[in-house]
Amino acid sequence: MTHTVPHSSPICRYPSHRTESLCCRLIVSAILLLFLCVTALNAQPRSRVPPTIPAPGQLNEAEGKAVIHAFRTARYEHDYSFHFELRHYPRRGSTVRRAGQAWGSWNQIGPVNRIRLFDETDALALELIVQNGPADVGGVWRVARSEGKHCPERIEGDAIHEALFPGMVISPFDLQMPFVYWDDYAYEGPDRVRGRPVHHFLLYPPEDETGPDRVAAVRMTLDAGWNAMLRAQYLDEAGEVLRTLQVLSVRRVDHEWIARAMDVIDEQSREKTRLRIQAARMDLRLPRDFFQPETVLPEQPGPERETFQEF
Repeated sequence: MTHTVPHSSPICRYPSHRTESLCCRLIVSAILLLFLCVTALNAQPRSRVPPTIPAPGQLNEAEGKAVIHAFRTARYEHDYSFHFELRHYPRRGSTVRRAGQAWGSWNQIGPVNRIRLFDETDALALELIVQNGPADVGGVWRVARSEGKHCPERIEGDAIHEALFPGMVISPFDLQMPFVYWDDYAYEGPDRVRGRPVHHFLLYPPEDETGPDRVAAVRMTLDAGWNAMLRAQYLDEAGEVLRTLQVLSVRRVDHEWIARAMDVIDEQSREKTRLRIQAARMDLRLPRDFFQPETVLPEQPGPERETFQEF
C-alpha cells in the first residue's frame, strides 16, 4: 500500500508492497546518470515564458503506483552513446577532471550501460558494465585486464559504495541506482522544486542491504509533468540527508530530451562531483553482446566523435 508521510517525519518502516513485474525498465532520471538517469522529457519551448504551474494534487494509491511504473518503464527509442566529463570539486585543493564515454541500451531486465573512464593522461583507467534493475538481477561489473586476459569482476559488498576514482564522490551504487526498484516505498505527497510541480516518494532498502554507507531510505523526487527524476536524497535513520543526486539541466538531442548535467553531493563533507554530457548520439543500434561483461571491445569502439552532436 502506498502511504503518505510528512517530510519532517523521522524515517520509519512502512508495510512492504510489491510492484508489478517490469520488463524494460529505465531509471529515467535526470540523469544520468545522465547516462543512467536518462529520460525523454516534454519541455517548454525556449522562445516562450513558461506559465506558472501549480503544485499537483495528492495522488491516491493507484495513481502513485502508476507514476512509479511509468518512471521505471520509460526508455529512448534507440540505443545511445555519450561523451562526458566528471569534475570533482573538493573543499580544499584543485578541481579534478576525468573524461569518459558511455553506451546505453535496454534488455529484458532494464537499462544497461557500458562506461569507460580515462585518467589524466587519457589512458583507459576503468571500464564498467552497469545493469540497472532489481538487486537480485542487476549489478555492476568491472571489466579488468590482467596479463593480457579479459577478467570481468562483479562489484559487490562494501566496494559498491566506494568512489570510482580516489577523492571523487560518485560510486557504483550511484550509477546503478538500485533504489529505483525497491519494492517498499511510501508516497510523501506533492510539492514544488525549483519552480516545477513534483511528487516525493520515500523508498526503503531490502533488509539485506549492506555497506559502510548503508542508507535507511532514499527520497526520490519526480517531476509531475515530465515524470523524470529531478533529485534523489540518501537518508540515514534519523532522516538526515547523507548524499544528494541533483539534476541541473536538460538538453534536446534529435527528438529526445536528456539530462545534460547532474551533481552528486556528499552532504557531510560538502564535496561534490559534477557529471556533464559534452556530446551525444541517440540513433544507435548496438549488438546485444556489446553489454556483456565477457565481451572484449576494441580500443576505440566508436562511433566516431565527429558524428556526435556537441554541446
